[in-house]
Amino acid sequence: MEILTSVYFKKIDCVDFSKSFTKADLESSPVKMVNVWDIHTQQESLCKSSIEEKKKKSKGFPLAVVHNGIIILLDGHHRAAAKIEQGHRQLKIRVFNLDKL
Repeated sequence: MEILTSVYFKKIDCVDFSKSFTKADLESSPVKMVNVWDIHTQQESLCKSSIEEKKKKSKGFPLAVVHNGIIILLDGHHRAAAKIEQGHRQLKIRVFNLDKL
């Protein structure tokens, strides 16, 4: 079953970040506590069964960028949604700040 990401995050229009950073940049970024209501996404939907799986077993931190002051989740949507469903209002996320480049 598909769930709209807007249930968990604020939806924004797509931005092309492909030439701005590498996966290694994201994975080496600092982990920060982020309020769930400050998280935005470009992704349209999530799979409910994947969220349920992440509640049982989840590795690593979701990855996000800051672009024009907005935190945009790029990877780990299911992990983040699972934490939100478990009642978390702040999430540990690796955040790469494009505004400081």
